[in-house]
Amino acid sequence: MDRKRVVIFAGAGASKAVSEDYPTTIEFFQKLPDSIKRNKFFVAAEQHIKSQGNEGALDIEMILWELQKISTLGQTVGGEGFIGWLLSAQRLPKLMEQKVDAAAVVNLIKKARKDVEELIDRINEYVYHFYGSSPDGEKLEKNWNALFRFLDKTGSKVDIFTTNYDLIIEHSLQCVGVASVGWEGEVVRKLNMDLWEDGSKRSTEKGLLTKLHGSINWSRGPGDRGQIFVGGPDFKGKHSNHVIIYPGFKGRPGDSPFDTFHAHLERCVARADVVLFVGFAFRDEYINEVFERSIRKDCGVCSINPSGVKVPFSTNRNSNISEPFGESSVGAATDFIGRCIDFDVVDLL
Repeated sequence: MDRKRVVIFAGAGASKAVSEDYPTTIEFFQKLPDSIKRNKFFVAAEQHIKSQGNEGALDIEMILWELQKISTLGQTVGGEGFIGWLLSAQRLPKLMEQKVDAAAVVNLIKKARKDVEELIDRINEYVYHFYGSSPDGEKLEKNWNALFRFLDKTGSKVDIFTTNYDLIIEHSLQCVGVASVGWEGEVVRKLNMDLWEDGSKRSTEKGLLTKLHGSINWSRGPGDRGQIFVGGPDFKGKHSNHVIIYPGFKGRPGDSPFDTFHAHLERCVARADVVLFVGFAFRDEYINEVFERSIRKDCGVCSINPSGVKVPFSTNRNSNISEPFGESSVGAATDFIGRCIDFDVVDLL
């Protein structure tokens, strides 16, 4: 009999349920120091968002989406594309028969880009400050550990995906090894990227934890060998040293290892018998698209989210659990999973 396949997808709410120390995107915004929140571009982004009729609580992703527009504009006007070409040598003012100093406008935008990218870097450094602490092991017992123990006893292949940077799931997998974290090496640890390649013999033996947006304890190796080392959760001096997609990113990642991770997500979703979302708000349009095009109609889909956010796509079997990620919701989720994979929970007694 073929092993059943279970996919777990964890968002920020999953970590928040374990500890208040791990902020959601709204709390990330609130915890930033005043020196950042008073920055002129930060204030301008906030004002623009509110001017568009958004009266709800702002989160850091909303601010970063606005700031990155300035960075993109700076790249455009200073680039070699059509816009950059028009603005160089006064071509656009000549075409429009206007006495405008295009060079001064370009320089102003370039200066704004430099200031904004410095601000974004300062914000990103707080990722390591906010998400670097270790979780309380006892608190894992009622959520991740309980879920993993159940899945381990079902004999299912469990693949875990998360957009979180913290190390909560790694700590739980140390207690209940239902999936691999993908590390190799004793003295020097690094990711074994072969595990994420389709068709790899080793990749089929055990499920994997895949951190789609990277991790605070990953760093890039020297040169172009593509090695990713696993170490401490501290900031390593330069953002280029890290393997992270910071808050505010939108779209499909095109660089390594994130393209490999997302391809692995799509394969696992297509093969899944059950998908469980934990604390995921379904705000990432690209990830939503992956599930919409890959998930089978006979796949069971369950979401644990106390905010009442429901799965935006349906299959033949759906369940939405509007409770925090804890003993009660884990019990309801395992009951649902058991029914979907024909595993009798009585077998555990």
